[in-house]
Amino acid sequence: MASGSFNSSTGVGLNLYCEWSSTINVAGNYSTVTMRTYLKHYSLYVGARSDSYVKCNGENYTYNAPAISYDGSSGQINTTLLSSKSFTVYHNNDGTKSITLEAGWRFSGTYSGQSISWIKCSKSVTLDNIPRASSISSVTSSVTVDGSNSVTVSISRNSTSFTHKVKFAFGTYSQEYTGIATSKTYTPPMSWLNAIPNATTGTATVTVTTYNGNTQIGSAVSKNFTVNVPSSVVPTLGTFSATIVNNTVPSSWGIYVQDKSQCSLQISNASGAYSSTIKAYSIKQGSTTLSTSSSVTTAVLTVTGTITYTATITDSRGRTATKTVSIYVYAYVSPSVTSALSQRCLQNGTLNDNGTYIKATGVFSFASCNSKNSVTAKVYFKKPEDPSWSTGVAFSSNVPVVIAGSASIDSSYQVMYEVTDAFTTVQFVDMLSTAFTTMDFKMGGKGVAIGKVSEYDNLFDVGLPSKFHDGLVLVDEHGTEYDVLQILKNLLN
Repeated sequence: MASGSFNSSTGVGLNLYCEWSSTINVAGNYSTVTMRTYLKHYSLYVGARSDSYVKCNGENYTYNAPAISYDGSSGQINTTLLSSKSFTVYHNNDGTKSITLEAGWRFSGTYSGQSISWIKCSKSVTLDNIPRASSISSVTSSVTVDGSNSVTVSISRNSTSFTHKVKFAFGTYSQEYTGIATSKTYTPPMSWLNAIPNATTGTATVTVTTYNGNTQIGSAVSKNFTVNVPSSVVPTLGTFSATIVNNTVPSSWGIYVQDKSQCSLQISNASGAYSSTIKAYSIKQGSTTLSTSSSVTTAVLTVTGTITYTATITDSRGRTATKTVSIYVYAYVSPSVTSALSQRCLQNGTLNDNGTYIKATGVFSFASCNSKNSVTAKVYFKKPEDPSWSTGVAFSSNVPVVIAGSASIDSSYQVMYEVTDAFTTVQFVDMLSTAFTTMDFKMGGKGVAIGKVSEYDNLFDVGLPSKFHDGLVLVDEHGTEYDVLQILKNLLN
């Protein structure tokens, strides 16, 4: 309680004296100021006065002062209560207040030989401060919301009787507590992250409202703090799968084959975390981007061995998730007849230049494709001029097989080795000569053969390796000569 007194003396034993006191009302932010005004005098006779006054903080109160009759015979100063008045004085928003108090009593007469019209006194006083709304002294500046980290707000209050309502808010999410004294710790739930689907940080607010009992004191105060999305919050890449596109590969094989198969890649069940959305897809092979969508079918696979594909999704926060899938591609090349040997023989396979059977030996290779691929190998024969081949006879690589039985010794034959796998058929045609004879003349024609039977009417036919010591000259129908050996040398050089 603030209190005091002040007075104003005429210097002739006639004084106006004022006592004041004040009590505060915290909830209303005002003080009740009471002014008690006295007249101190000696031997005074005066009638009632109707225009005396007291003034508090500019508010004027006029009252009727009582009549005074005191002869001073006791030799003592007398004190007469003129007025007692209470005023309501509202304080500033911060609870402070300074005011001026004033009192006046009209005399209009002579006292101790001195002419007096008014006796007045005044004083400027400072009232007690009224505690106002509390302030936030500190708050955790940043919190990573992972369900375990907390925010603490510390409150500086102006009265121990004050309590507070504390509200933590982020987007549409909030949590409120009442009856808080000087601090509160709160652990934001991860659901708060739904408020920032497109960012990794956001701004939250803590608001403190001060109460005295059930009455709010002043205005609420607030401070911001930063909410961070933890690094563990990333989108979910459900599955990243690779499926064989067989094309011409038999589906029963269940493998990837070089230059035949393709691969279908699919990202499925991709989803954001805490309201984020998927903004981008990427499927790569090494550093090469195959697609920026959730699926892609590769080109025909041309490399062999293990191929690893990487899928990446990016959400609206810029966070990513990655998965890989690997496939194995088995090598494939078309089958090949690497060598073929066709020889005349007897029925039992014994080589014989005059045999009418053919001993056929073919060597071939093929890609096994993890033992899924197989080949069929057959050998056929016919005269060069015949339109169709004989019925094929199966053979194994580098394993002789005896065919024919009707291969005339007077004719050459074409022997075809054919190999077929799951994708390709390859053929190799070898030549089988006639039966051997040192020299033979074509019956009914002009043909001559050396080392074989003559098959052509007008042709010199050689079936033996030849060596020319003095050159070889060809003459055309115009008589022009050509040095064949020289021409060959020029070509070889």
